[in-house]
Amino acid sequence: MGIALEALPHLDAGDFRLRPWAIDDRDLALLREASRDPLIPPASSVPAHGADDELRAYMERNLARLVDGAGCQFVIDDLSERRPIGSITILDDGRNRGRASIGYWV
Repeated sequence: MGIALEALPHLDAGDFRLRPWAIDDRDLALLREASRDPLIPPASSVPAHGADDELRAYMERNLARLVDGAGCQFVIDDLSERRPIGSITILDDGRNRGRASIGYWV
């Protein structure tokens, strides 16, 4: 994708950090676990029981939204455990009315 992830927004709050998807093995493992959860895929755009190539495409789409300004999806890192634990998303409703939707999963 050719994007310097360090240039994209990060937010630290105590023991937690919000950051863009890194499209690496750790984030892939988090997304693989979420795709197998019975509650996360039906309530989100996470592919249910997704193959690794589908999960990488999901991460790339969400990273592209952040770069394009169409929305923000961040990984939630637990800094005390040194691992990703979930995701939070803010998406423009696409109607240019200044509205957005927010969703998260852990």
